[in-house]
Amino acid sequence: ILLKFIYYRIVSLLPFPVQSIGLVRKVYLRMLVSASTPDPFVGWLLPAVSHGIYQVWARDVDIIIATCPPFTSLLVGAIISKLTGKKLIIDYRDPWTGYSWPKKKFFSLKWHRLLERWVVQQAAALVFVTKTMGEEFNSHFPRWLSGEHRTITNGLDPNSVSSCQAPLFAGDKRKRIIYAGQFYGERNIWLVLAPILKLIEQGAFKRNEIVFDVYGSVPLSDKEKIQTQGAEDLVRCHEPLPHNEMVAELKKGDVLTLISGSDVSYALPYKIFDYLSARKPILAIAPKHSEVERFMSERDCGKFAPIDDPYAVGLALTELLKIKHHFQLHGVEQLHWDYLALEYLQLISDILIGKNESE
Repeated sequence: ILLKFIYYRIVSLLPFPVQSIGLVRKVYLRMLVSASTPDPFVGWLLPAVSHGIYQVWARDVDIIIATCPPFTSLLVGAIISKLTGKKLIIDYRDPWTGYSWPKKKFFSLKWHRLLERWVVQQAAALVFVTKTMGEEFNSHFPRWLSGEHRTITNGLDPNSVSSCQAPLFAGDKRKRIIYAGQFYGERNIWLVLAPILKLIEQGAFKRNEIVFDVYGSVPLSDKEKIQTQGAEDLVRCHEPLPHNEMVAELKKGDVLTLISGSDVSYALPYKIFDYLSARKPILAIAPKHSEVERFMSERDCGKFAPIDDPYAVGLALTELLKIKHHFQLHGVEQLHWDYLALEYLQLISDILIGKNESE
């Protein structure tokens, strides 16, 4: 199989995103977001289909892969596949109608589901980025998963980590709990800080034994509350670091904190792969029955605690910091990009072989 990648930029007939400066732009943006289907990138549909059909014939393309979001790209892939007879793989990085995206004013969920059903019917195979996403898809399109489908996650590159420099805080012997990212919605700093304060109050840790390092912005209201609670000595806020530097910094931590909300229970946050690259134990805080809980249960890489159970968070922290345990990181080698690429290549090969046999 010869894989060749050439990138083209196609101009959209309806530019998006745009800066909403001025009344005309604001009205245009509001109408585009509210009325477009399947999403505001629909202006890219006709130019992409036209150019895509040309490339299929000009370059003797065998397989079309359409990934989303945006969901317009799935429609582009399905139309090109229908018009050219070439095999189509739909690659779901996020669900389409299987997720409660903001409701359109002019197009109902039923219309979007009919559109997705037509798109899926054109596909020779489906790829899902998590098992939970595939299961939720099956609840909406129960008959389709009897066909070819795979779960191929995101991954990690074990060779991409910068060599660790001298410790950032020389002479600081405290246990470091690290969080890399932003706090928003259900993901707030108190999911970790409140259990830390409780553990100190109970005598499980002394104040000079533990510190919470946050690489990302902390809302002003939380900073004020941290001062009110007298917890300034327990939290250190840092600016975000470039990716390689951040992964190298993660290697200096004792516990790496992952927080995921109920709004994306199907998802596996990408930072978990950065955490695995650092090969340090993970404290995963997420809803029960989420993809994060499934992932943590399948791999010995840390502890899971339900997002609505601060006692469980505190217990997990205590176990991670006080009990010496060598985590096995079961199956992490199967998350390397090279391994995942071979899985994808095998799927492409299976489809091509099936096509050749049918001919």
